[in-house]
Amino acid sequence: MRYRNAILALFLLCAVLMSICSCTNKEENKKEDAPQVNAEELLAKMNINENSQNVLFTYIDWKSQYATVEKAAEVPDEFRNDVIVVDLNLSPSERMAESKVIVADMEQLDEKGNYLLRCEDRAQFEKAVALKRQWKLSKTRQMPAMTQQQAQDMDIPVNTDQIILYSTSWCGYCKAAEKFLKEKGLAYVKKDIEADDNASLEMQAKCMRNGAQQCGVPVIDWKGKVILGYDEEQMKALWQAGQKAEPQK
Repeated sequence: MRYRNAILALFLLCAVLMSICSCTNKEENKKEDAPQVNAEELLAKMNINENSQNVLFTYIDWKSQYATVEKAAEVPDEFRNDVIVVDLNLSPSERMAESKVIVADMEQLDEKGNYLLRCEDRAQFEKAVALKRQWKLSKTRQMPAMTQQQAQDMDIPVNTDQIILYSTSWCGYCKAAEKFLKEKGLAYVKKDIEADDNASLEMQAKCMRNGAQQCGVPVIDWKGKVILGYDEEQMKALWQAGQKAEPQK
């Protein structure tokens, strides 16, 4: 009798362990099967405005301290250009919270009255804003808003032989891109999008034609190839391709 009970207990224990393992595997498979979210899809489903509920607004003050409020109206005027928004209706994975931030320019609205949003790398955004605060910059001249149709209609000369660097005076990654170009001995044209509205519109149009509705800086038009952000590997590949294409002296 004792032997039979021991066998039965062992059988039940094995069944429980198998059940636990099965549940764990199902959960892991769910995680693996979860659809990948991209920035464009995320921005499309986020409609944030002054009346939005269940949203957190985080701004960075003069001391580079983070402050979070629940109402858009509570964000101070001087920090409304670069506000991290967290839609609590979305899960952290849906928001790509591990490496990305959704940033609102609360001084620009789209045709539906929602804030213009952009998706940025978290580390790069934090460095850029820290530098702006260090240089006592809050509000900057804003890029004139542009629709997709305006981007398509804009008359931009075809660029086949120039490297054009779109930048701002305070952007650290713009300086890194410029340093790369100088070190490689490459001729380039530098355009400050805050000092030149035409350069700003031109950059926006090129970004939107390449599938990016909102662009940070730097943006590099490398003889017709548009590079969004500071991408040293892509720049190096284009430089090396140019070296090979040049006739041997």
